[in-house]
Amino acid sequence: MSQPPPVTYPPPVQRWRFAEPPVRRRWFWVAVIAGPAATVTMVVAFAAMIALDARDAPGLIDDPEVMSVVDAECRSMTSTVEGLPLQGDAGAQARRVLDQNSAVKQMVEAVRDLGEDVLARDRPTAQWLEDWERLVEARATFARDLATEDRAALDVPRVDGQRITERMDEAMLLIECVVPEELTEPVFADSRSI
Repeated sequence: MSQPPPVTYPPPVQRWRFAEPPVRRRWFWVAVIAGPAATVTMVVAFAAMIALDARDAPGLIDDPEVMSVVDAECRSMTSTVEGLPLQGDAGAQARRVLDQNSAVKQMVEAVRDLGEDVLARDRPTAQWLEDWERLVEARATFARDLATEDRAALDVPRVDGQRITERMDEAMLLIECVVPEELTEPVFADSRSI
């Protein structure tokens, strides 16, 4: 009887050897050119992003200092306006419209307090504030009409056929500060419960 061969640990591993693939010279040159070209492209793209970030985006309020103040003041104004529904007789309703306007004026003044230099850095801010002032004027006219007429209507100013409130909202894409509906579509407290 023959003895089994001794067991070796670890068992032998079968290793296949393949011939190395041929290297063509053209791929070598593609690699040599593509590497630096990709590096240059990334550096140019990075520099372009920095340059674009430093510029003022047209039509958008995007300066961090302005956005910070606008965000805080807009929240306060919106809360105040929403808390002042139009109720009572025509005279009381007209006073409520003017109270809502006061909240808007306070917001506009707080943003203007940043100073002309800060506002000039963010081009649309001055026009955005002027639009708020135009809306307040239109609402003041509405309040006068409301106190003296049976059917007063708010006429929101327009530019190129669009309400100014549309461009006011579009300037605020980076933060949430839309024109409250109460300022453009006055809802009388008595009709809310219907």
